[in-house]
Amino acid sequence: MASHVEDARRRTRRLVAGGALEGRKVVLFGASLLSEHVKDELDRAGITLHAVIDNSPDKVGRPWAGVSVERPDAVLLPPDPHLVVLVVSAVFAEEMLAQLAGLGYTGEPQVQVVTPPAGLSARAFGSRVWRLWRGRRAYRRLMGRRPGPLFVAPYEGTGDLHLIGLFFAEYVRRNGIGDHVVAVPNRACARIAAMAGIASVVVAPAVLNDIVGYARFVNGRGTDVVVLNDGCWPSDGWPSERTQWLRGYRGLDFEKMFRHFVFGLDASVPHASPASAADPDAVTELMGRHGLEPGRTVVLAPYANTLFERPDPAFWEQAAQALTERGFTVCTNCAGDEQPVRGTVAVAVPFESMVAFMDRAGFFVGVRSGLCDVISGSSCRKIVLYDADGRFYKASFREYFSLRSMGLSPDAVELEYRRGDQASLVATITRELA
Repeated sequence: MASHVEDARRRTRRLVAGGALEGRKVVLFGASLLSEHVKDELDRAGITLHAVIDNSPDKVGRPWAGVSVERPDAVLLPPDPHLVVLVVSAVFAEEMLAQLAGLGYTGEPQVQVVTPPAGLSARAFGSRVWRLWRGRRAYRRLMGRRPGPLFVAPYEGTGDLHLIGLFFAEYVRRNGIGDHVVAVPNRACARIAAMAGIASVVVAPAVLNDIVGYARFVNGRGTDVVVLNDGCWPSDGWPSERTQWLRGYRGLDFEKMFRHFVFGLDASVPHASPASAADPDAVTELMGRHGLEPGRTVVLAPYANTLFERPDPAFWEQAAQALTERGFTVCTNCAGDEQPVRGTVAVAVPFESMVAFMDRAGFFVGVRSGLCDVISGSSCRKIVLYDADGRFYKASFREYFSLRSMGLSPDAVELEYRRGDQASLVATITRELA
């Protein structure tokens, strides 16, 4: 999905800079995670959406990113010359364009395709060919003379790698797999893979989707690629695989999709929890350096790569103040240039020490992110926050990514939030941690 996100963001910025949206009522066609990246760019430019439309009955009438999703005809009829429709779909753009034409909206400036399919232009076709060639070259470089297979984990989320680690060794054992390579998109994912005991890991940013696209294009001939993503069969392609549409259907959550569809394992196979490599003395030193009290420290985790409608800074400041007043020491888990919540200290805990650190601290409050998967085995008291309006295919964020439902942390307290209810949410959190 990474390449589609980059394309969508870049095209949206170009539309804004070129004045294509100026003075118009902007309608977003497609309520999806990809669309949230487009909305994020519009928010940065100070552009407020007029409406969000979608054909899915699962989405119409529900809130999405703070906006109620409507049917296309309810918004677009009668035709309004002041509307501009942004088409956002990595798969169904052509069908959406045909539907818009039937409603009286054809061509620019009223219709702007943020994610055009390859068939819309010679330039887009050339880009596809280039990516296929780049995928072929990268595959050959990574594999060399190895017999294979090449395991590709194309998504940048650390939570995905944590789930992969729960099943990977058993999958390799059952299938009699010998020499192989596991390709991941960044160093953070490589560290999570190493914690799970996965060997032969290589970091290959920017080309993983190209490798999978190439393997899909040649229909597996001359390649041995296994895609490790919760919407793929072990030998299927990315990102247009069919099984992604089963996500959330009748309880098919994040863990079940990996267990059954990626690895082909039944419910009797237990999780292979990663071994701890933490230095207890280093954890004690880190807490002491920041003045954090063992067993009475709350770690706040306000950041996530996937979520856009996160609780605003005022919520975290109120939560930090309320917890401090109740005798807790409070810190913020920060990585890179992330800033601590006002009134707290910033701590940067290595992934390898995170479970031990949380065991020692005692309490965790954070939005649902890959970090929650990493610390799921900790004995600390966990409160995990989910966007109540967020949808992931056939389920809500909480239904699909619930640590409790996945069996990763049966005692986690999982709460949903909406903007505007931060006072009651702070009260609930302080009550749960009392």
